[in-house]
Amino acid sequence: MSPTPLPEPPIHRGPSRWLTLFPCILLLATIASIAVCSHHGPRAWASRAKCAANLSAIGQAILLYADGNRGQLPDTLATLMQTEDITGNVFVCPESDDTPADSHTNLATAAGHLSYIYIGNGMNSANLTRDIVVAYEPLSNHADAGMHVLFGDGHVDFISPAAAGLLISKVAAKAFPVMMPSQ
Repeated sequence: MSPTPLPEPPIHRGPSRWLTLFPCILLLATIASIAVCSHHGPRAWASRAKCAANLSAIGQAILLYADGNRGQLPDTLATLMQTEDITGNVFVCPESDDTPADSHTNLATAAGHLSYIYIGNGMNSANLTRDIVVAYEPLSNHADAGMHVLFGDGHVDFISPAAAGLLISKVAAKAFPVMMPSQ
């Protein structure tokens, strides 16, 4: 018996199909990225990130306050500025016309120094859950494209205008605590 011949190695005919498609895929991804940035603007994305960071810092300050006050959340955001190590810059969305308050300004009476709406008055940290809203911003802060919401567990989400309308209607109806439906 003669041995079975080995198959011949494949003939190398240039780069694989994926390698030839890679520059096209990269070009399409770059064009899509530029289109998204030019539509929403890189400044708008940076402002959203800063705004979310602000609300997250406010959430941390709220939890620190509650930790030192038997779980009670502060009555107002002004209380946070007076009792916690937090600056006036944190209370201002970069997309709003508000200006940061200095450390001597009471946020409760200083119009134009507060970009966020706090609804945590009377809440206790022991009852906070991931779907209870503690603070949010006006829909107008981001050109009605959506708004950031601070939840009871400290996370911040950017929600759609439709979800924002639902949240605002619950606040107006004084349906406290305001809870966001599962999305």
